Amino acid sequence: MKDLVICLNKLSTATRGFGLYTITSENGKLTLDTLTRDGFGDPFNHGLRAFAVNDEQGWMVIGTANPFMGTQLWRTTVDMTDPMDRFTDLDPNGWAYPSIEYCVRHGLMSGMSDTIFSPNTVTTRAQLVQVLYNLEGKPDVSDVAVPFTDAASGWYRDAVAWAYKTGVVDGMSPTTFAPNNTVTREQVAVILMRYLTKVCGVERTWTPDDLSGFADGGNVSGWARAGMADAVALGLFGGTQDTGGRVWLRPGESATRAEIAAVLARFGRNVAHLL
Repeated sequence: MKDLVICLNKLSTATRGFGLYTITSENGKLTLDTLTRDGFGDPFNHGLRAFAVNDEQGWMVIGTANPFMGTQLWRTTVDMTDPMDRFTDLDPNGWAYPSIEYCVRHGLMSGMSDTIFSPNTVTTRAQLVQVLYNLEGKPDVSDVAVPFTDAASGWYRDAVAWAYKTGVVDGMSPTTFAPNNTVTREQVAVILMRYLTKVCGVERTWTPDDLSGFADGGNVSGWARAGMADAVALGLFGGTQDTGGRVWLRPGESATRAEIAAVLARFGRNVAHLL
């Protein structure tokens, strides 16, 4: 029934009779194919109804009532495949699984292959900006001149061009982006906060954290301190507690794909109300 509810705005556009659409859900993405918007030319159809549903097995029976032809029924099926089932390297009981699941179901992240997610693989700068570029719907940036000689081509070219144009990222130098360099936790904080303010247009209404609660809060780079302070205030980063009770932010350490998933999931849950 979830897919039917999502499609109600489509079903309400019938010009006469009823509208009928095939509904396909695959890996959390919905596809609609129009069969008719005018009741197959029959003005006597009295609308589309759901007669029986089975959410667990993923089917529903829908139909129309016609005073001359009686009730016409169609049984529809929805692909109920769990997009997480294809990954063989994830532990459903692992600390990052809920965050990875959130990112996969919301289309924020995908696997490194059809069956491998690689949660412990470090994330590159190019991969992070690609995630945000995907989130924005991959706008056309073919006319954007990329000043970075190491990002002028390749699968990440458009993502880097978009991130540069919007001010989400800077290069490592005026002519290099270092797309294959691993992204550090403080870089993630700065990039996400720039995305929030420069692309989403969110104004700061929160009080930045002073980072004094972290044993290594003073190790945050000067250029990243404001971004990390905002990210901590919004709950995107919480640090890791050691056996002595001290909490470490680890600003200069590389971020794994599992850690990126955790931050992105918090971003979606904690920051959505600001958008």
